[in-house]
Amino acid sequence: VMEARYSDVGDENNLGYESNETSIASHFDFGDSGVSVEGGWLNEQGTMFGGAPGGPMSADSSETRFIKVSGYKRLGPQFALVGSVIGALTQVDGQSGTLLANYSDMQSDGWLVGLHSKSVFTTADSISFTVAQPLRVRSGEADLDIAYGLDQARQVLRHRQRLSLEPSGTETLVEFGYRAPWGKGWNIGGFLTFRSNPDHVAQSATRTEVMAVAQTRF
Repeated sequence: VMEARYSDVGDENNLGYESNETSIASHFDFGDSGVSVEGGWLNEQGTMFGGAPGGPMSADSSETRFIKVSGYKRLGPQFALVGSVIGALTQVDGQSGTLLANYSDMQSDGWLVGLHSKSVFTTADSISFTVAQPLRVRSGEADLDIAYGLDQARQVLRHRQRLSLEPSGTETLVEFGYRAPWGKGWNIGGFLTFRSNPDHVAQSATRTEVMAVAQTRF
């Protein structure tokens, strides 16, 4: 089975974020297991990786090409093992007047493994447990250019340095989820997550987050 998708996001009134994504995926079913292969392009205007435009590290535009492989394996009638891995290559056009310029190509990756179950407490509920590494830059560089003062001749003093864009840490995300039907046409549930080295910042405090969800159709 093949599937093509296109999405366009524009938030010019609030954050000024604009992007579009095109992807093609192939799905292969082997009875009690399956594999999906997806490749695509993400074009962002004024930023990269979903950041808010207009800041000191904004970019003029960026293009990310990615490939993702995911799969599942049924472990009996109630349980399934799932997993995915993604790799991406990002090219960035710098923006004048910002702190960073002359970007190299950036390589990034991420992965996820999990165990999902259904009909545990009721006939239509589901429980999930996943461990993941969110998308992380593995290689990439840019020039840092900071004006920090004036000399005696009133010339601007600048600090220039070639910086690695690889973050100092690696985030690990652990998530527990539960969903169950409620009333007519509703599904409710929640997610509990633990994040070590959040945002891939080394020695940052572990975060615990709780989120409730409700879903229905009209």
